[in-house]
Amino acid sequence: MDHASVDVQAACDQKIDQCRDTIDRIDAELIELLSRRAECAMSIGRAKAAGGIATWQQAREKHVLERIASLNRGPLRDGQLESIWQAIMRANRELQAHGTVAYLGPTGTYSEDALRTYYGEAVHTQACASLDEVFDAVVQGGLEHAVVPIENSTEGPVMRTLDLLLDSPVSITGEVVIPICHTLLSVSTSLDEIECVGGHPQALAQCRGWLARHLPGARREETASNGDAARRASGKPGYAAIAGGHAAVKYGLRIVAEAIQDVADNRTRFLVLGQHAAASTGFDRTTLAVDLPNSPGALARFLTPIGRHEVSVLWMESRPQRAAPWSYRFLVDIAGHRDDPEIRAVLADLERVVERYRVLGSYPRFEKEMLSIDTLHQAWFVEDGDVAQR
Repeated sequence: MDHASVDVQAACDQKIDQCRDTIDRIDAELIELLSRRAECAMSIGRAKAAGGIATWQQAREKHVLERIASLNRGPLRDGQLESIWQAIMRANRELQAHGTVAYLGPTGTYSEDALRTYYGEAVHTQACASLDEVFDAVVQGGLEHAVVPIENSTEGPVMRTLDLLLDSPVSITGEVVIPICHTLLSVSTSLDEIECVGGHPQALAQCRGWLARHLPGARREETASNGDAARRASGKPGYAAIAGGHAAVKYGLRIVAEAIQDVADNRTRFLVLGQHAAASTGFDRTTLAVDLPNSPGALARFLTPIGRHEVSVLWMESRPQRAAPWSYRFLVDIAGHRDDPEIRAVLADLERVVERYRVLGSYPRFEKEMLSIDTLHQAWFVEDGDVAQR
């Protein structure tokens, strides 16, 4: 190498070292500023808890992101800054969180995925053996929060959740939607060895066609949850579980087949139960529990004020009233917050046309960019340095 080349290389190395020193100083300043921001977030969390306010205020986060974009002068793009600030706000939200969140366990269920998507990784959790236990943990056990599945995009509502919502004095404070990608997990290595397939009834239904084609002779076994099926599979050769790929890591299982759901775009909506009302965001839904009389035109009379005030019905399901045969109770989601003028007008009109109704909650509709199947898939197989066996 000639002297000129050596001089150029030396100047390049010197410039890089100077920039790295500057970055190190900036990183130190950023850590100090982020720590101060986190301390403010924790103070806000304590104030929210004292005032009975929901931890996650979606409208506030949206305002912060809009403000960050307005301050941006480059070279980072708005989308890049938004990703950074979403990560910061998520970490701060974890610091604000208080109490324990119940979910349908054991570990490795989609309910746990939904919980961590909503609350973050640092939250304290309590796995329950059934949906009944999840509701009891909130109503009788003193827990402030829970996450429960309410409907799947291909198989419809989770009936037990509907009944428990109608019968329990709980409030809904949020919702979260996650993609569902089912895998077949087993200690066995091939489909030829599988004699029984276990899974939650919804999961078995979502994979009905695939199972009929690939495992027509295998027995089906309904379990309380997909995590429970994975736990059973960990000790039973010839037994396979339908669950998320992350359960393979948790229970030491092999992935025998991937993406076995019959519909590729398969999603489940989960409700967040809590004690604190959520503020209006401008993009909300209100859930009503409604008892209608068994009389001609009762349903039409219920829907009339909703239409008159130009409120959209987002979702509606009926369940039988056990004490009154052929009479029905309804769970209805309408677009808007109970504090909105048009929703207040609807509720006032309902007083005159239904036997009784209860507002289960007004809360932000889930509008975050959903994790893709590929993103979840990558996360499933690397955990604490361990890779699931394929």
